[in-house]
Amino acid sequence: MARWADYSAGRPSGAALRKAGFSGVIRYIGLGSEGKQLVASEYRDLVSEFGAANVLLVAEAGTGDAWGTETDDDYARGVAYGRIALADARAQGVPDWVGLACAADAHAQAFQLDDVVRYASGFRDAVGQARCGFYGFSETLAAVHNAGIGSWYWRCGSEPTQAEKQWVNFWQRNRDPQRITVAGIPCDINEVYRIPTTEDDMPSINDLLDASVGKRADGSTVSVKDALVNTYLAQFQGGGDGGALAVKAGINTLNAKVDALTAAVAKLAADPEITPDALKAMLNEAIANNVKITGTVAITGANAEAGQ
Repeated sequence: MARWADYSAGRPSGAALRKAGFSGVIRYIGLGSEGKQLVASEYRDLVSEFGAANVLLVAEAGTGDAWGTETDDDYARGVAYGRIALADARAQGVPDWVGLACAADAHAQAFQLDDVVRYASGFRDAVGQARCGFYGFSETLAAVHNAGIGSWYWRCGSEPTQAEKQWVNFWQRNRDPQRITVAGIPCDINEVYRIPTTEDDMPSINDLLDASVGKRADGSTVSVKDALVNTYLAQFQGGGDGGALAVKAGINTLNAKVDALTAAVAKLAADPEITPDALKAMLNEAIANNVKITGTVAITGANAEAGQ
């Protein structure tokens, strides 16, 4: 089974972690002491070794992040912590799609579970459902999962049951071996059941297309096939920004004329002096000066005049 590392007492290199048998890491971001948090140079090294999809993040100020006093606002604290983590992740060069978890690093009493859910929902609303994860013991993890918050789940404490392994992504081992030392740094061992993917509500190809291309005028989604065809047409058939590479350069010329005509019509429509009667007179004049009709043309209609 694949194993990922998490650690807080230093920054071993990606190569050293790989040599120790790890295939990914989860690192601290935004909250807690500076010494345990991810830095930009470390992130670049880890990504070069494992790939960005195998370097996830967790924000944890302390063991009681997910609950406070009877009077404080758990949701607002979740939003605030999420924003701090998000800003720090961006500052270290982490892409906005990378998984980012909040944490409840202690067992919760039954009356605290509602606090946990409110806290996690605030964090989720700050970082986004698609990338939001949660770290916790069995009772807090289940509460957050059952509330539909987040897209990936990191379990500590007891080993998940077979049923729980269907939705839990990682388990931080609590039986030997629990950790190993890499380059002098103690590293927790996490068993990997499922690496977060599009199956876990992280951005799908259709989500990415909607974000970058948008939907059609009728509201329907652009398919991957259509997106590829449109890319080809843009590059080689004269459309879009790739028109400079057009094989059929005439399409570019036609597109330019259509754009100019559209702009002219829009200008006319916005001119308060262009009334329907004035526009009709302009069209009649244009037809009279530019259209030559030979033969007999019959014009019918309620408003038709002789000679038209």
